[in-house]
Amino acid sequence: SPNGEQIAFESRRDRDGNVNIYVMDADGSGLQRLTTHPAFDGQPAWSPDGSQIIFESGREVFVHATHSVDSVEVAAVEFIQTDPLNRKDPSFNHQIYIMNADGTNKRRLTFHSDNDQSPSFSPDGSQIVFASDRDGEDSSASSNTKGIQRRTSDIYVMNADGSQLRRLTFTPANDYSPSWSSDGQRIAFVSERNGNPRIFVMTADGTQSASVTWGPEV
Repeated sequence: SPNGEQIAFESRRDRDGNVNIYVMDADGSGLQRLTTHPAFDGQPAWSPDGSQIIFESGREVFVHATHSVDSVEVAAVEFIQTDPLNRKDPSFNHQIYIMNADGTNKRRLTFHSDNDQSPSFSPDGSQIVFASDRDGEDSSASSNTKGIQRRTSDIYVMNADGSQLRRLTFTPANDYSPSWSSDGQRIAFVSERNGNPRIFVMTADGTQSASVTWGPEV
């Protein structure tokens, strides 16, 4: 947390086996569970003032007036989420959520049929940067995923209330795991645009970027 007194993290420590968000004191005491949903809740990040935590979750299906919802698929996922014998992690596509630091007042910030992940507040708390495959290109995954077609991800930024979404990276490869510099002027992220994952830094508006790690290693 910004004051250094607490640590927020994701864990499968409860018997349902699903990932949820916890907070504890910096010395490991005072453990509290903040989310209890059977779907994935993870990747927590503090607001600069320590009053809120943003996270990604697969708890809700994308619903929009212009989007046709597959009721059969929705019912199947919701059934698995509530099945006490389930040992998997059934989730809809991940979206960005925010809650108070004590776990109350959870609310959804992004509404898209694709995945929004790894959110991070800007130092002044006015913006949130995250990775998304909403505009990604289809890409064959490596052989260990049996050639499944997946969409590449890019880096986006939006206001802290979810408004004024802007796309910052436009490459056919994966860009992910964004994080702000302490002065809010730059964003570091991981990119596979040169082959193996490397760390890049770009200006906060995405206009200039450069690799800061080199070599064939991951």
